[in-house]
Amino acid sequence: MASLRNLVVEVGETGKRIPIDEIDNTVNARELLVALAGKLSLPVGTNPVLIRKLTRKQLFPQQTLSDAGIESGETLLADFERTAG
Repeated sequence: MASLRNLVVEVGETGKRIPIDEIDNTVNARELLVALAGKLSLPVGTNPVLIRKLTRKQLFPQQTLSDAGIESGETLLADFERTAG
């Protein structure tokens, strides 16, 4: 198991930045979002998603940080799933 250091999760709606000093790279996107749920303050009733800021690609809920190619020092965007209406 490897660790990632100095990640930042930025909330798309507010710009709020949540630093993560160290995290296991086998954590998946859903687990990370659940762990940060209280700090994210995303709109109620929305489906939260993580996006790799470097590539603007959304992580699948079961995709690990390692599988997504996330490296130490990166920024992830926390947003909510949008649907066309």
